[in-house]
Amino acid sequence: MKYIIITADDYGMSESVNRAIEECIESGLIKSTNIMVNMDFAEECISLRKKYPNISIGLHWNITCGSPILEASKVPSLVDSNGKFNSRRVQTTIGKIKKKELTDELIAQYEKFVSLVGEPDYWNTHENVHMTFNYFNFFVDLANSLGIKKFRSHERIYTKFNPSTVNDYIWVALNPIKSLISKSWFSSARKKGAKTPEGLILYKNQLQKLDFKNSYKDIIWKNRNIIELIVHPAKSIDCKYFGNIGEARIYEYKLFSDKELLRILNDNGIQIVGFEVV
Repeated sequence: MKYIIITADDYGMSESVNRAIEECIESGLIKSTNIMVNMDFAEECISLRKKYPNISIGLHWNITCGSPILEASKVPSLVDSNGKFNSRRVQTTIGKIKKKELTDELIAQYEKFVSLVGEPDYWNTHENVHMTFNYFNFFVDLANSLGIKKFRSHERIYTKFNPSTVNDYIWVALNPIKSLISKSWFSSARKKGAKTPEGLILYKNQLQKLDFKNSYKDIIWKNRNIIELIVHPAKSIDCKYFGNIGEARIYEYKLFSDKELLRILNDNGIQIVGFEVV
């Protein structure tokens, strides 16, 4: 038996995201979701554990969109002139962020999460901000200190595809290097007591992912048994933070709320699970 954790990111980002995630949970395809506690619709998560006691609920640490939990004046290195998180600012000032301010905000988000739904089952970060040389160990160590041992692995689980352009071949050439780096990072994290799935399904393009009813066959499992797939479902485009994947979010909602997909996966020896198996 093979196991896939299909994780719906971004609960709390908008009303349509919350409704989409809940319907995908009800379909049986989503057994893991994570909460952006600083966003406007985060407090709807209060009922999640009662409504869906068998799913994993994680903390989606966020320093790239919305407002901080703390007053902006207390975390000036994390916000722009409007007192808001800003993805571009984080990307360009990652080395200038004050770790004391970052620690205080992340702990505030953790405490807000606990007040809403109890201890998180796992953690990750919005836009994967922890996946940098400067901050990977910082996030792992902070999570461990808070008792959150489980988190998302970014070790790459490749899918088959036929390269046809120069960029495709460059992508193929670079992947072994990226794989070695991520393997080293996550091996180090596990030595510190962290627990993760055995990797993350990586698609070369969105179309392949959105054809999951067929493209699950393209997953290169090798000797892995527990892997994760990230999805971002929404029922409508109702949030400015969707970026350029608004339409894809709606399609993912339709795909991962379809019980027929669950039957297909089960019939082919793939079981949908949460982080309880990690």
